[in-house]
Amino acid sequence: MSTVEVRVEHLFTYPLKSGRAVESGEAFITASGLRDDRRFALANEDHDFVSLRSCPVLVHLGCTYRDGGWLLSWDGQPGPVVRALPGGPERLDLKIWGDVVSVQWVSQEVDSWLSSKAQRPLRLVAFDRDSRRWVDPHYAPKETPTMLADGFPLLLTSMESHQALNRWVGEPLEIGRMRPNLVVSGGTPFEEDSWIRLEGPEVTIELVKPCARCVATTVNPKTGQKGAEPLRSLAVHRKVDNEVIFGQNAIVLREGIVRVGEVLTIVTRR
Repeated sequence: MSTVEVRVEHLFTYPLKSGRAVESGEAFITASGLRDDRRFALANEDHDFVSLRSCPVLVHLGCTYRDGGWLLSWDGQPGPVVRALPGGPERLDLKIWGDVVSVQWVSQEVDSWLSSKAQRPLRLVAFDRDSRRWVDPHYAPKETPTMLADGFPLLLTSMESHQALNRWVGEPLEIGRMRPNLVVSGGTPFEEDSWIRLEGPEVTIELVKPCARCVATTVNPKTGQKGAEPLRSLAVHRKVDNEVIFGQNAIVLREGIVRVGEVLTIVTRR
């Protein structure tokens, strides 16, 4: 493999975990990922996080920053607005995989609206200035921060890998099914498996762990319906140690702005 540079094709932020993506032409990458990525999440009555895995109707839920607040929407129809989150006493311990994270509870009004739309009890919580969460130290330096993503600040995929997956499936799938933050082009399918450090004009990231995929990828992001793909095809072509792999989890070594169209240089590889 001879690729030494790739081009940024897409940037996606998910302000609300498992909610709709926000695509932009540029984004500021902080140590914990794209600014405001997975800042909000949903919790059930047991304080476990709720995602597309168990609640596929969340494909209808949007969360966008507007006029000093976060506007929630359902199928594009505006709902409540969440204002500034300075931190405060209304907190709960959110269980997210193996972590327990102190987060801010937003409001009963918002919970009522969300629960009505999703037809199940839900609570909206936010990662605020009093919240702390670290990446698994087996894959990153101690106290590498992240917010409410599954476990890492960034997920990188490539256009070539998405195209290979489409060929296996036999039809084009929405890139959003794989929930990437950063989509690049310029290599060969799954060449990103061999990359380690990538540098752009302002940012440096390091790919630290292949991303094991789950049933959330089988949810159609437009309808909320589940199917067999792409897990069925990935299980044939990309199964490693009983997990199906697509994309690479990354940490941030140098903060800064990344822009669509920019070139990232592959500095080191496996």
